[in-house]
Amino acid sequence: MIQIFISHSSQDRDLLNSIDRALSDVNVKAYFAERELAARNPADKIVDAIRKSDAVFLVMTSRVTDRRDTRDWVLFEVGAAKALKRPIYGWKSHYASEPEPVKQVTDYASFDYQSERSKQEMVDAMKKIAKDLGKEK
Repeated sequence: MIQIFISHSSQDRDLLNSIDRALSDVNVKAYFAERELAARNPADKIVDAIRKSDAVFLVMTSRVTDRRDTRDWVLFEVGAAKALKRPIYGWKSHYASEPEPVKQVTDYASFDYQSERSKQEMVDAMKKIAKDLGKEK
């Protein structure tokens, strides 16, 4: 089974639930660190999860970029994915600022967090990428 590590803010629950459902529809496991972290050093567990993942999907909203603790974790996840040579696919909300290191390591598409249509287009793109990754395996 394909696994995609989702780098995100846990405050974006509705969007994350949509992503989870869409990927599940195509038999892809969406890995959300806060749902799976327990007992062990979270950084080690995140690196293990990224190592076991086929790609990383970065969802950059203002809830990621405006909160230093969340932004720092996301930057760590992106750095780990780059070091492990995992493909990184990014989506950035129009309302999010762009953390400097992110633009050096990945391209990203923009989406409008306030538009249901725009969010659905992002989720559909994720689903297509995940399906394509599954065909490559």
